[in-house]
Amino acid sequence: MEELKELHDTYAFHSITFWDDTFTVNPDWINDFCKEYKKEGFAATIAANSRADIICDNEEMIEELANIGLDWLAIGFESGSQRILDFLDKGTTVEQNLEAARICRKYGIKIFATFMLGLPAETQKEQLQTVNMIRDIAPEHPSLFYFTPIPGTNIYQYCLDNDLILRDDPFDIDRTGNYKPKIKGIDYSYLDKLKTYV
Repeated sequence: MEELKELHDTYAFHSITFWDDTFTVNPDWINDFCKEYKKEGFAATIAANSRADIICDNEEMIEELANIGLDWLAIGFESGSQRILDFLDKGTTVEQNLEAARICRKYGIKIFATFMLGLPAETQKEQLQTVNMIRDIAPEHPSLFYFTPIPGTNIYQYCLDNDLILRDDPFDIDRTGNYKPKIKGIDYSYLDKLKTYV
C-alpha cells in the first residue's frame, strides 16, 4: 500500500497492472489487499494474472477484486484439448477454462487469454479444439502462440529426447505474435491458416 501511495502521489495513475503470475494464489492475502486498497481510496482500474482453477475455486475472491476495480485478468488457458493440458502438466481442465471465463463475464472482467498451438504430438483435431475454445471464450484479447520448447522444462527434455527441436535458439521467444516453427512434425502451414479463424 505504501508503494501504491507513493506511485499515486508521483504519477496520479488511473490504472495499474500487477505482472505477478502468483497474484491470486493466496485468497486470504487478496482479501486483505482488497480491504486495504479500498480503505486507501484508490480508484484505479486493475489488471492482473490468474489461473482458471484458482478462479473456479475462488469466485468470491474474483467478486471482491471486481468490486475494487479489477478490469482485466490474464489467464493462460493454453489448449482446448484435455490430453494436451495433461501433457503440459497444466493442472487445469477444459471445463475449468470455460467456467473461469464465465465467472469473469459475470463480474464484468475482460479477459487477456493466452493459448498455444503446435505442441509435440498435438493432432489437427486437438488444434481445432483450441481454436473452438478461443471462439467459445471470446476473450477481449486472444494471444495465440506457437509452442516454444524452453530449456529447463519437462517438455523441453521431451523434445530433446525425441529429436524434435528445429532451431538452435530456444530462447527466441516473444510475449505475443510468436509464429516461428520450433519443432519437427508440426504442419505450420495448417496452423497459419487455423489462426486466421481466431
